[in-house]
Parts: sequence; C-alpha cells; structure tokens
Amino acid sequence: MMKMLSIGGFDPSCASGVQRDMRVASSLGLYPLSVTTAITTQNTSEFGSVHPLSVDVISSQLDAVLSDFEVDAIKVGMLYSANIMHAIQGTLKNASVPIILDPVVQSTTGGSLIQNSAKETLLDAVLPHSFVVTPNLAEARYLTGIKDDGLVGARKAAILLYRRGADNVIITGIKDDNNQIVDVLYDGSFHYVRGERLAGENRGGGCTYSAILACLVTSNSVAAAAEQAHRMTHDALHTTIKIGKTTPISSELPSSKLASAIGSVVSLPHMYRLIPQCQTNFVHAPEGATRPDEVLGVRGRLVRVGRQVILTGVISLGGSKHVASAVCAMRGRFPDMRSAINIRYSQEMLSRLVRAGFTIVYYDRESEPQYIKESGSSILWGISRAVEQCEEPPDAICHRGDFGKEPMIILFGVTPSDVASKIRKLIPPTKLGDDPNSH
Repeated sequence: MMKMLSIGGFDPSCASGVQRDMRVASSLGLYPLSVTTAITTQNTSEFGSVHPLSVDVISSQLDAVLSDFEVDAIKVGMLYSANIMHAIQGTLKNASVPIILDPVVQSTTGGSLIQNSAKETLLDAVLPHSFVVTPNLAEARYLTGIKDDGLVGARKAAILLYRRGADNVIITGIKDDNNQIVDVLYDGSFHYVRGERLAGENRGGGCTYSAILACLVTSNSVAAAAEQAHRMTHDALHTTIKIGKTTPISSELPSSKLASAIGSVVSLPHMYRLIPQCQTNFVHAPEGATRPDEVLGVRGRLVRVGRQVILTGVISLGGSKHVASAVCAMRGRFPDMRSAINIRYSQEMLSRLVRAGFTIVYYDRESEPQYIKESGSSILWGISRAVEQCEEPPDAICHRGDFGKEPMIILFGVTPSDVASKIRKLIPPTKLGDDPNSH
C-alpha cells in the first residue's frame, strides 16, 4: 500500500493542515502518515493563535515515521519558523520521493502561518528540494515580491520560483476574464489548467489540491496530476459543507466512497479467490462522467498476494481502462449504474451469482468484429451488445474469453458500496471452490 507523509500544522477544525491531508490520502487509497510542526487554534469563524512545536519534538516525529515506513510521497505545508524549516531540511534533502511544497502564508480566517523572518529560509532551505511547489497567487506574490496581479503576475512569479530551485511550479486559483479559474504550471515552459469558477469562500481548498497532487504525481506526469488535482478539488469545493458557524469546509472527495468500498472488499476472507490472472480493478463514475478518463479507478490493481488482496497504486481519474469502459457502456443504457469490479470467471462463481439471485447476461467475444478488436474497443462493444435487449440493469455481465483473452465477470452496481455488498454475497465463510492458482 502506498504511503504519503504530510508535514504541517494541526487544525482543530480538521478543515486544513495534516488532518485534511490525511483525509485526502485515505480517499485516494494511500496510507496517511503525519508530522505536526505547529498547533493552531482556529475554526470556521476565526483564527486564534499558533503554537510551534520544538525542533526536538518535530525531529522525533520524523525519526519515528521514517525509521519504520517507506513513504512514496511527501507533502509539506505549514512550517512557520526558520528553526522548523532547518529541522526538516535534512529529511527533504535526502528524500528520494516527490516532495510537494504548499507554502501556506495565511489562513482563510486571517491568521499568519509563517513568520516574516522565515521567508528567505523557506526559499533557500526548503524550496530547492521541492519537486512541485503549489502557492496560490497571493502566496506567490509574497514569496517573490511580484506586484502584478492575474496571469501576468502568476507567470512572473512562477519563473522566479523555478529559478530558486523548484523543479515544477503551479500557481493556483487565478481568476481570468472569462469567469474561469486557471492554474499556471511552469516547468521551463508554461501549461494551463482551466476550470469553472465557483462563487463564495471555503476552507481547505489549497490543502486538498496539494495533497491530491502529492498522491497522484507518484504515478502520473506533473501535467496530468495537475489536471486531475484541479478537477477533483473543484468537485470537493462544489459541494462544500456548512458544518461550522461561518466559512464552509471542502467536502470529501468523490473517491472516498470508492476507497472505502475497496477497503471493505480487500479485507474479506477468501477475496483472493475472486482475483483473476489479469488482477482486479474497481471503478466508480462521478456524476456526469461519460468517458473512461473521467471514471475513478485504481492506477494499479487489486492484486492477489498469497491469500491476501492488496491495493497497489492510487485511485485517480482514468485509473482504469477496461472496467471503466464497461461502466461507460453500461451507463449508455442504464445511467444510474456507476460502479463496477471485475472478478474471476468460473462455473462455481456463476453458480454463486445465480444462488444470490443476481441477473446475469453474456456476450460472445468470438463474434467480435475484427475492426473492433483492432480498435481496442472490445469491452465497449461487448457490454453495449450485452445490455441492448435488457429492460432492467443486470448485476453481472460475463464473457467466456477468446484466443489469448481470459474469461471474465464484471459485477455492476449503483454505488461502490452496492458493488461491495454484492461481492460479500459471493464469498462464503468457508472455502470457495477450487483455487486454480494453488496447483
């Protein structure tokens, strides 16, 4: 299981800081680790105070985590003082994993998150070790002294931060003249990610973006990770929750439901017997998704290791091609069916599907036209063919394979938890059939 280490401040309202990072990492299928640098007193209405932890306490936390865990990414947020920055500098310098720096300057509720005397230390001791730095425009102007606003200011600030040592710079949240929000990526040349501008203020958006980026950049290019982080943060901000008295808080990511369902099925006894030779993916289509690259899936697989199933990879948009294509094809006829998982085909499993009362339909890959095979759209063709005569959405769609193609069952549901509940009905408390991989 991949692991993300968050280094930053503690927010008792859980809207930002290490707690927010941990929620994001969990929702993307990573195990969250954290090192706290400072305790803040804040909520949705006001910012109270900052209580930086001692260098010894921070160093002890780092030693405890890094002596026991191999992390896959590090996200750095609130550091506050020069002493704290020097305390983590050695860890960052020796890290062999992507480091995402979110150089937070001020809380949404107005509190200062960095001492002015520490700005140059941040630029000299922390920034040069960053794979990506993700300031918003106000933070970028503070760090660089650039006075220009908008895209002009973002481009100038990005170049300066790049020259100070960051491998990639993303200036987030610039408002353009077309009522859009633009993120500016600079890696020696400029790239732009554009999206819908949302009204109102919220807490947790910046932390959410940088934490998503830290998770996704482990298995994507920076440009692809930035595109996905923008889209997923937009979804979280589009459905903020008014849980406190004042400023709304960013909601959970759409991937959290999928991550929870994956966690429930990989822990099931005998789940390993449902994993096919090509391994398993579990997907969920957010509302409005129509293409595989808009569907959440595991960029990796659910993999059988002995008698266990483990998640190898991160949940991301476009994380699956084949199972995501199956969901898109199913939704062409039954739009409410947004989740699916592929499992091993066997006569025993077919019997269990029948005994569970599931509706099963088939398609024949041997009758697949050659041009479909050559175009790589076999799943889209097969699922569409299977459901074209169905009056109600089937629970499972099967095919018996073809030359060089493993037979397969794809189990569908409205939500990830719906699919997980169907999986539970297929797994008995005792041995499930013959295990083809044990001979």
